[in-house]
Amino acid sequence: MEGNADDFRQYQQEPAGDLVQVGAFGWMEEARQAEGLLRSESIPCFLKNENILRIDPFVWMNGPGGLCLMVAASDAERALEILATRVSDEELAAQSEAAKPT
Repeated sequence: MEGNADDFRQYQQEPAGDLVQVGAFGWMEEARQAEGLLRSESIPCFLKNENILRIDPFVWMNGPGGLCLMVAASDAERALEILATRVSDEELAAQSEAAKPT
């Protein structure tokens, strides 16, 4: 991986100010995809309740309401728009075809 520590810290930037939830997920993979999508659009975010899942999966299954994707209130509208954007099956197929080595 190329880059320096400052690049990594900027990528991992946490949201500042009042936080709002823009998504709730039952599966880590789904939550990580949404988190990655927002971070790729330079929206700082984090997953609330992530450590509960890591510490005690039993508590996770009976409690806190899933992995909550949190952003700064000032980024919430844009984050919701990004997360609401769906990619059609046709677009996915075109992207897959374009990514194949020639």
